[in-house]
Amino acid sequence: MRQPSIVAVVSLFLASPALAAQVVYVDHAATGANDGTSWSDAYTSLRVALDAATAGEELWVASGTYLPGPTAQMADSFVLKNGVALYGGFAGGETSLAQRDWLAHPTILSGDVGQDDVYGSPWWNGWNIGTANSAQVVTASFVDATAILDGFVVRDGSTGPSGTPAGSWEMFAGGVMCKDASPTIVHCTFEYNLAAFGSGSAIYVQDGSPTLRDCVFRHNWVHLGSGAVHVAGASQPVIEDCLFFDNFATTGSGGQEAQGAGLTLGWNLPPITVLRCTFDSNSAQQFSAGGGIEQARGGGLSSFSDGLVVRECVFRRNRANAGGALYVWGSATIVDSLFVENDVFNCVVGGTTVSGYGSAIGATNYWNDPMLVVGCTVVKNRVVTGEAGAVFGGGTYSIAVHDSILWGNSAPAPASTRQANYKGNVALAHSCVEGLFAPDPNDPPPQQSDVPGCIEANPQFTSYATLDLRLAAGSPCVDSGSNALLPGTAELDLDGHQRVWQGASSFTVDMGAYEFGSPLPPACPSIVIQPLSKSVGAGTTASLDVLATGVAPSYRWRKANVALDDDGHFSGTHTATLTVHGLIAADAGSYDCVVSNGCGSITSNAATLTVVAPPLGTVFCSGDGSVVGCPCGNDKDVGMGCENSTGEGAALRATGTPSLAADDALLTASDMPNNKSVLVFVGTNKTGGGYGIAFGDGLLCTVPIHRFTPGSTGASGTFSLASPVAKANGKLHAGTTYHFQAWFRDPNGPCGSTYNTSNALSITYTP
Repeated sequence: MRQPSIVAVVSLFLASPALAAQVVYVDHAATGANDGTSWSDAYTSLRVALDAATAGEELWVASGTYLPGPTAQMADSFVLKNGVALYGGFAGGETSLAQRDWLAHPTILSGDVGQDDVYGSPWWNGWNIGTANSAQVVTASFVDATAILDGFVVRDGSTGPSGTPAGSWEMFAGGVMCKDASPTIVHCTFEYNLAAFGSGSAIYVQDGSPTLRDCVFRHNWVHLGSGAVHVAGASQPVIEDCLFFDNFATTGSGGQEAQGAGLTLGWNLPPITVLRCTFDSNSAQQFSAGGGIEQARGGGLSSFSDGLVVRECVFRRNRANAGGALYVWGSATIVDSLFVENDVFNCVVGGTTVSGYGSAIGATNYWNDPMLVVGCTVVKNRVVTGEAGAVFGGGTYSIAVHDSILWGNSAPAPASTRQANYKGNVALAHSCVEGLFAPDPNDPPPQQSDVPGCIEANPQFTSYATLDLRLAAGSPCVDSGSNALLPGTAELDLDGHQRVWQGASSFTVDMGAYEFGSPLPPACPSIVIQPLSKSVGAGTTASLDVLATGVAPSYRWRKANVALDDDGHFSGTHTATLTVHGLIAADAGSYDCVVSNGCGSITSNAATLTVVAPPLGTVFCSGDGSVVGCPCGNDKDVGMGCENSTGEGAALRATGTPSLAADDALLTASDMPNNKSVLVFVGTNKTGGGYGIAFGDGLLCTVPIHRFTPGSTGASGTFSLASPVAKANGKLHAGTTYHFQAWFRDPNGPCGSTYNTSNALSITYTP
């Protein structure tokens, strides 16, 4: 008589993607099972949850403070992963991303691993670190845009302990070390982070192109280095809608120190655009009054590379020795931006006092690079001590200022009003400049032909006293610019309003950063959270989410480019969340969402929904030795057969339905030796009380009433049997429970009998 064997995992099930845990919950105050399956059973450690996370998971993190432990050492860090999205800002209990509020419910990632930091005032002098803090609170290495950090406060990252050498990587990037990586970082605040003898107190980017959007960088300090955000190497980040506030950088005796307290763009980078950002109250200065070999340049932003574009940005109350707001070494275009109340000061370099210059914009080099300044307002910037010029082009660097307003800027005597506004290699056209044509024996005024379209009349701001620098009705700056530079440059004003709105006389652009009377265009939809692919079990419910910004966006979900409507099976087809109820195989496929408004439409990324067939039947008669031991002590794992020559126990599984009429069950046996004879048999009784009896190297779990046609385990050690009802030749009937098992040859098995069996699987058939 031929003997039977074990049936394993159904090949369809094996070929399907692993069942994804769609959301993993983290709450430091949770008291449940600590397994991340719900808010009540949330992980209490974000580090543990992140270490265990796999691609396709979202970690929803409740408000509170999380340390990058578990060792409480400076090397501890939260390490981002491809395909894993971290979302902070939850109160706990939310059921969708749209419900969170990262401002009301701050979720803090703190590098204060010893929980003993003390802050005084001012914070950079009064910050007392007890035990060493984490050198980098977050680490991103060799990850792409699918590694997401969204809605967190990242703080208290610091340098290594006493004795860490200058130049060590531990001295860089207190907040995020981003090397060879391009993660997505949005809605995050970086504060109270330190770098020393290195750069990037909040974020250091080396050879990566992260997205930095809607982030706040405040109260970060670089000692003898540059940039709350420092970009170096072959990097081209996206930098949009960010605030750089009260960041501090110092320079001493080394080169390239304090070159941009808020944002530093290093040498030889690809062209970078800084869009709709605000730089407020940042300070780049020398470490001591004794001076060094370097001026501190670019209180807000400093760029050493060609192709910089600054668009719709505000620079306010920044300080430096050169370029109080902005300092540029390479070519640049500055568009629709505001520079107000920025200051520069003298400094001491090599024992010699060097004048401050460029209270708003400073640029110097000797290889003839150009800067274009279009549609900007430059007001009340001060050269406190030093050389004149709110806008200053030094060396052979040339700056062209068009469609702009330079007004109320100051510099020490004997500078003229004109020199307080601009000096050096600066060319003007269609701009309003205070004192432009005023006679001065030491500074002859330009000829009108040298400054085409320029005026010196009071621009009539809405409120100069309160610095509302929009134009009032009747301003001579309305319709007084030139449209020649508009294509590709000044397309929106600083308020985001349309440029070239009809003013007093014509469709001509206004001077300055604001367009008088222009309406706000409808904000075009923009997708900030894309739907994620998921694998979900048949018969359950699946949801896909998209998050969009813009004025009154509308949603329309599609499957394979065909629009969906609510019908009970699908719901939320016209909302940000699509839900599919009672999943069936036909629901598998590609889904996307078209988001639209009066401005236009945009289509989300496609997300693949995979419907995983649920396992069929009940496994019994495991070779785990719990009741009946395997023949020669070759016990193995629960739910599998006795150990065979592969070192595993053969596993029999099934998918499909128990319908006799459908006959769609698929039985698969796996973890058997390769290229050996195998057969599946079926019986109606359970031997040994359901625990089996010794049989070869395995256990016999049922007496067969039918043996199916034998086959081979093949090169993968697996065997599948489809449509068992038809192949049983009328021996299977509805209402009866049948027990399946697999038998296989195993010449090198542990007990020497040359054959073994799988576990058994019970299926109760329905009509």
